[in-house]
Amino acid sequence: LHSFPTRRSSDLQDAPLEDTVSAAEDWIRIYERHPRFLSPYATVAGYFAMHDIRFAEIPDLLENALKETQRMRPAEPVSDVDENPQLGRNYLSTLNSIAGSFLTIGKYDRARELLDQIGPELVKQRLPESADESERRRYAMSEYAYWNNMSKLAHAEGNKLDYLTYERNAILSHSTIDSPPPDQQYRDQMPPECLERGEGQRQGIRGLAR
Repeated sequence: LHSFPTRRSSDLQDAPLEDTVSAAEDWIRIYERHPRFLSPYATVAGYFAMHDIRFAEIPDLLENALKETQRMRPAEPVSDVDENPQLGRNYLSTLNSIAGSFLTIGKYDRARELLDQIGPELVKQRLPESADESERRRYAMSEYAYWNNMSKLAHAEGNKLDYLTYERNAILSHSTIDSPPPDQQYRDQMPPECLERGEGQRQGIRGLAR
């Protein structure tokens, strides 16, 4: 049995395509017989979309991934003791991945439906000022993926001002992950239209709460 390369992007680049496709088929076949382990659908769909192969199979893979993802959606906690933020972030991460694959294959309506779910969830999961750095980084990863997908959707639909705004928000979110230069240096690099459009969204996801 081939090992499907899921851990590092270098694995995906180095593995022969035909071997990886064969491993993907094996993974799906085994999972459907014994659905106790990591679901393959979103990962395989993303790989196929990235390499522009098996195009006709991708929508069904994504729909299967979405069904399983909705089943893993965390329930509303009864109390603070029951709350598990990591479950919520894993859920959003998978939704963002599926939305990104829908964008890649041009299924913009389906991508928008998912992004419309992700935005309010991010607002609900917004961290308090007391959150530690590792929590902030994990939240920023979900925030960045959301804005990055939103910018791709706006670009595909020809909405230039929205595209610039969402790109700016993605950059600001990513600054929490990679600690790049200060915000002012980002502002100096951005087009004037982006700054004017995005002035009310300087805190990234806070723009959703308007």
